[in-house]
Amino acid sequence: MKSLVMKDLYNVGHNMKSTLVVIFFMGVFITFTSDGDTSFYSIFCAVMFSMMVITSFSYDTLSNWEHYAMILPVTRRDVVRGKFAVLLLLSLTGAVLGLLVGLLSAAIVPNATLDLGEQAFYMLPSFTVSIFMGSTSIPLIFKFGAEKARLMLMATFVLPALLLIAVLKLMEQAGVHLTDQMVVTFFTAAPVLVLVWAYVMYRISCGIFQKKEL
Repeated sequence: MKSLVMKDLYNVGHNMKSTLVVIFFMGVFITFTSDGDTSFYSIFCAVMFSMMVITSFSYDTLSNWEHYAMILPVTRRDVVRGKFAVLLLLSLTGAVLGLLVGLLSAAIVPNATLDLGEQAFYMLPSFTVSIFMGSTSIPLIFKFGAEKARLMLMATFVLPALLLIAVLKLMEQAGVHLTDQMVVTFFTAAPVLVLVWAYVMYRISCGIFQKKEL
């Protein structure tokens, strides 16, 4: 599986420069317009990196990789497992980059508080959102292809967001108010829940790819 992961990382590396340019300019913008608050930027970095998984599928389609892979000593499950391993590596890289830029931003912006613990905490929602979006995209791509999956992925991101807003509205109407402890507990548990979600998406992806005619 190591070779499958290296193949995808090499492919997305061609697209890495443009992604890093976008991330750099967004970092400069956030640094000088947010008073040191880089929570959004941390999520942005992780999501940008995780979405490179879609790019890896696009390269596979252009080179007819899936057909070639079937004559190699790898199973279809190995191919799926490799995609999820790449997603995990990219998401972690994006989350760490978001942390480093957040610390740099806090050091540069006047009167901003340089709190390592707070900046590290931002990695939790960053990792959660990126793994959720990335793992949801993989079975969609195996089923419908990279281009169609891009559009469907927007719906899979918007619908949970709307559901969360609806739940918060219901809590507000019921007189239940969010406390800092509740927020911390939610964001601490979210990475575990999203890893369970990713495992479910992995099993679905295996089922889809096993039945796919090549």
